[in-house]
Amino acid sequence: MMSTVGSQPANRFSDPEFQNWLKVARSLLVLRDGLGEFTKQEIDSFHQILKQNPPPCGKCIEGKKNAPKKPKAQPCTDCQPWIEGITKVHCNKGGIYWNNSSTANWATNAWELAKLYMGKGQTPGNKGPHKTDCAGLLTLISQCKLFKSKLNTSLKPIQNVSYASIWT
Repeated sequence: MMSTVGSQPANRFSDPEFQNWLKVARSLLVLRDGLGEFTKQEIDSFHQILKQNPPPCGKCIEGKKNAPKKPKAQPCTDCQPWIEGITKVHCNKGGIYWNNSSTANWATNAWELAKLYMGKGQTPGNKGPHKTDCAGLLTLISQCKLFKSKLNTSLKPIQNVSYASIWT
């Protein structure tokens, strides 16, 4: 039976394309670790500012089962400064994924705030930057105004990209 380089585990490591994928994977881990420290420091500082307010009650962000959560029209006096602080530094006020985060943990876990600036679908298991992928960290940086003064460039989405040209 004839085999290709990629079909045998021992031979895979000598395949240049596979070696390239390993380099890319390793680079993404290095990137995540670097971004993780940076994002953690900024979110921890933001959390300290919000913690000067009373802890949120945890009941002012609501939604029916399997429906998006959103703040009540009139949140309580404990939740109001937290919600205002979060929305004030969010670049997409209509696109905050409140379901990403547990309101009950806002006062004790800064990363619960960070998840509000990430894409849809962050899980309870995402307890910090070490559990967040590069896409989540980059979305956090691009959607949270706290990072704007730290960047030399804009992270606006690139439009009209021909992805086919990337792979050829």
